[in-house]
Amino acid sequence: MEMNKAEIIKRLMSVDNDMSLLDTTADTYSCIIVGGSALVLLEKIYRSTHDIDSINASDEIKQLLEIYNINMNVSAYRINFPDDYLNRIIPIDIPTKKLNFILYRLKIWWFQNYVQCVIRMLKI
Repeated sequence: MEMNKAEIIKRLMSVDNDMSLLDTTADTYSCIIVGGSALVLLEKIYRSTHDIDSINASDEIKQLLEIYNINMNVSAYRINFPDDYLNRIIPIDIPTKKLNFILYRLKIWWFQNYVQCVIRMLKI
């Protein structure tokens, strides 16, 4: 299923809503969104994307992310991220209760290198 910005936000809000039902404590959890969905949310690209990728998330929410098909398998690509990638994250401005969704601000040159790396890996 292809998702535009509104549909990505709707899915993230659904994850947050379900986590609010599962965990009634005051705890909050984080999820760093990367890839095409991050670019759509940052309005760097205006096409739809078929998935939401997360490079890092609180352990407590990983099972819920899997239920919502939020791809955690990209953590294997972390070696391709700059060492200071945590200094390049920004929160998504959506009204969540339990989850802090964060975007990795991709630099265009880095994104091009990332895409080339993925293409090389798919050819193997």
